[in-house]
Formats: sequence, C-alpha cells, structure tokens
Amino acid sequence: MKMKTKTIKSRVILYLLLISSVFTLSGCMGGKTEQTGAQKNIPQELTIARVGDVGTMNPHLYDSDMGAQTLVYDPLVNLDKAGNIIPCLAASWEFKDEGLSLAFHLREDVKFSDGQEFNAQAVKQNFEAVLANAKRHSWLPMIDNLKSVEVTAPYTVVMHFKNPYPFTLLELTMVRPARFLSPGGFGADGVAFEKPVGTGPYILTEYVKDQRAVFVRNENYWGEKPKLEKITIRPVPDSNVRLNALMAGEVDLIVGSGLKAVSYLDLKNLKGNANLQTKVEVGDIAQFLLLNPSAEFLTDKAVREAICLAIDKQEINQIVYENMESVSDTMFSTKVPEILGKVKGPGRDLEKAKQLLASAGWIDSNGDKFLDKNGKTLEIMCNIPSDALPTKTLAEVVQAQLSQIGIKVKISSVESAVYYERKESGEFGIMPDFSWGVQYDPQSIYKSFRDVRPFLGEIFQGEAGSLFKQALTTMEPAERRIKFDRIADIFMNEEYIVIPTTVTPNVAVYNKKVQGFDFSANAWELSIGLSKVEIVE
Repeated sequence: MKMKTKTIKSRVILYLLLISSVFTLSGCMGGKTEQTGAQKNIPQELTIARVGDVGTMNPHLYDSDMGAQTLVYDPLVNLDKAGNIIPCLAASWEFKDEGLSLAFHLREDVKFSDGQEFNAQAVKQNFEAVLANAKRHSWLPMIDNLKSVEVTAPYTVVMHFKNPYPFTLLELTMVRPARFLSPGGFGADGVAFEKPVGTGPYILTEYVKDQRAVFVRNENYWGEKPKLEKITIRPVPDSNVRLNALMAGEVDLIVGSGLKAVSYLDLKNLKGNANLQTKVEVGDIAQFLLLNPSAEFLTDKAVREAICLAIDKQEINQIVYENMESVSDTMFSTKVPEILGKVKGPGRDLEKAKQLLASAGWIDSNGDKFLDKNGKTLEIMCNIPSDALPTKTLAEVVQAQLSQIGIKVKISSVESAVYYERKESGEFGIMPDFSWGVQYDPQSIYKSFRDVRPFLGEIFQGEAGSLFKQALTTMEPAERRIKFDRIADIFMNEEYIVIPTTVTPNVAVYNKKVQGFDFSANAWELSIGLSKVEIVE
C-alpha cells in the first residue's frame, strides 16, 4: 500500500514538471502577449476626411455631419450590427397603456462632458426643445406622434403618444433629432442650442469652419472607453483631393456611403495598394429615379410607364457606378428589416414603351427623333445638383436611354439648395433620389412623400394612403410589412412614380496602421465603427 502511494506521488510530480516545461517552452516560442499601440506609446490619433464641414453640431437639427454628431451625443437606445435594439443611455424600458406610453429607466452613472447630470429632467428638456420646432421634424412619424414627456422619478422618463406606433424605439436610435444636449449646452431660454456638449465618447475641443474639427476622448465617458485619444475631421469635398490626402498620409480614413467615400474606379485601383486597406459592405441605402406625376406630360400615366420601361439599370450601374453597386428591382434595400422585397418594379421593354406612347397619341411629326403632340415636344426636365459629378453622368445616361423611345430630357444642374427646393416643390419631371436607410425606411420616407412633397399627395388619397395610415399603427411585423410591400407595388407598378436602380454599398479606405475599424448598423453612424480602432506600427 505504501509503495502504491509513493508511485502515485511520483507520477503527480512528473506530470507537474511536464506542464511547467510546456508553459516555459511556449513562452520561449513567442507566447508573449502582444502590446497594443497605446502600450507602445504610438499616438492614438486618427484623421478622417469627410465630404463636408461638421457644421453647428446641434443634435436637434439637420445642418451637421451625422458621423461627427455620433462622437459627441448618445441616444437612449441604439442598434447593434444585426439591427437589434440595444440599451444605451436607457438601461431598460417598457410600453404601457396599450402602446400609448413608453417608460425609460435611465442609467444612473452618466454625466455630460461638462460634469452635469444626465437624468430624466435632461431628457425632458431635450424633447421639449425638439417639440418646440415640431414643424421642422414633421417628416419623422415618432416626433409627429409624440404628445408629451413626463418625469416620474429622477431617472425615469415617460413618453406619451397620440397613437401606438411600432417604430418608436427604432427612430430613437437615429442620429438626430433625439440625442441629448447638456443643460449647459442650451441658451438662456433653455430651448435654443448654444454649444455642443453631450454624453458621448468624445468632446469637440477645436473647430475651424471648413478646415478641421478636433475631438478628444471623454475620459469620464460612462461606457467602454475608446482606444483613440483624438479624432480630427477634415472637410474635403473633392473625391480626388480626399484620396490624394490619404495616399500622402495627411488623413488616415475615408468612410461613407458609396461615392461619398471615394470614386468606384479609384476603389478598384486601391485594392492592390500595399499601404491601404479597403472595406466594402452591402448598404442599406437604395437609389431610385423619381417621376413627378404633376409635371407637364407626366400627368399621363402611359408616359410614366413608358419611362419606367425604358430605363436600363444594368447600364446605369456599369457606366455610373463601375458595377460596384447592386442592381435593384425593389424600392428599398432588402437589408432593411421592414422590407419583404417580394414586389419588383417593371423590367426594361423598349417595344412596349414605344407602343404605350404611340397609343397615347405621341408621334415624331418632323423627323427630329423626338415625339410630339399638339405642337409640343415630349420633353421633361431632370433636376440634379451641380456639385455631384456622378449625378450628372447618371442624368446623361437617363437622357440617352429615354431618347431611344423619343422622349427629350433637359438636364437642369443647379446648386444643392435649389435642387432640394425643387425636390419638395415639384419643379422637375424626373430626378435621382435615394432612400434613407434602416432606421428610416420605409415609414419616414413615405411620410415625407405624403407630407413634404405635395405633388405626391394625390397618390395618398387612395389605397396607398389608407394602407400607410394602417401600417403606422400595426404592431404585428408580418402584417405591417405586407402593407408596406403593397404601397411599394403601387408606387412602382401602378402609378409609375419610383424606378429602382441600385443599392449603394458602405465603403471605407484607410491606412494600414489603422486596425479594428468596422461599419456601424447604418450608414450615418460613425462612433460605433470607431470604438475598437487603434493605431499600430
């Protein structure tokens, strides 16, 4: 018995010696923990090139770079990469009164970067500032549906609504207007914006208009502290200049939706560059052509249908987008959860298009290859912004395609402000447009169609309007999505107002020393995608 015990003890000692040897050997063979960039004393500073200036940084309005705003301001709830609602400034929430009230229980460990408390009163003040400018936010169903905000405890706030609304939480994840400004960021009246102070991971410390905005890490940030200590955003409107700055090492990252990052031709060429990394991901923003049913000649549905049948979206993708976008037959990206994508727009059919126009009485009476009727040439105006070269190319492709069925297109290239004014007033025949992404589609864009674009109002007088009204209060997702699909069917295949073309990818190009970058759940969010970024050798 003693011999057996001694043998067991010997085996145990031998086993422990072997294990010790393995660990020692693994250490000699490079098992040492890799140091981070910060531990190696590499400055954790990133410079980003964006299309425009960061703007006023008012979280309640629409004159700022949305990505920059996400560095400074947090929402109550946010989206993870899979599109799920996750807690942020709110630790938990619950709907009450059959969806007419929504109570948020706030985190109690959050302060604004100026040291003031984030609490229920601060939330109420921010929502009241938004409601004070309610007309400006009328396009957003959640704000339009908001009746009042009540503080029921220091860290509990209750939103009261006019009607139950299924997208309330989703729309609260938007970059604006429902993010939170410190009481110290308001003006004397407690409503007007004065300076950008939020709860976010960064603090705006320097701003030179049209030159740079510098954000430093908020060392008292309530969440996981980002690795980057400083982020500088430089406005560089020209795509070639942005790319040259990246190649020269003057900027480290270019990121955006499609062509708002870099040209697609440049993106193709960069893939072999040993000093740069490229990242491309399916996006949630769809491109389409919008027809104005109140414009001259387009009041005739046959003309609109003929235009839809004449558009070659494959050619558009090839010539305008270097085949880098995804050709789409649906009005919205199918990446958006609310989009079933079962309803497709009409395919190209030039012969049918010509027959429709002929049946409507359009002929080429003078041999100029353009149709006319009652002494008038069938001509429509294409509204485009002058500061976007790809849009001009798109307009020229559409012009050439419609000429094949005898329709003349006059391209009107105007300043962006005029372009957007026309977009709302209806001073155009056809124009390029786009959807807004996972948080907005389709509910917000349909509301914009109905309430902000009067030339589309008549369509909402019929079935589309009735379905939309029902969808906004339908809490069952499957039932609601069927209604939305039917509305898309009406716009694409019955009224011939929307012509889907492509879905735009999310694009990032960055220096090899930048590691850990990822896209956020939507094209507008920047902070989450930068949260794991660090600078390495």
